[in-house]
Amino acid sequence: MKIGIICAIVLSIAMFAIPFSYAEETITFFIHPHLVDCVGIGPQKCMQIRENQHSEWLNFYNHIEGFSFSQGNSSNFCKNN
Repeated sequence: MKIGIICAIVLSIAMFAIPFSYAEETITFFIHPHLVDCVGIGPQKCMQIRENQHSEWLNFYNHIEGFSFSQGNSSNFCKNN
């Protein structure tokens, strides 16, 4: 009987410790159509990204795996979180 109560308590605690949803959130980034001059480790060209149509453009100093930048074309990039 004591083992049954202990198991019930442990299972109850585990249920609340595990998130209820494992659904992935998808984030869309808008990518500016032109590279800009920026300075990371040294002078370079950066993409500019933003999370929505009204937010400020932010320099992105790295590449995006699976994405190929095309100068002059606006792009959207979706990422699962």
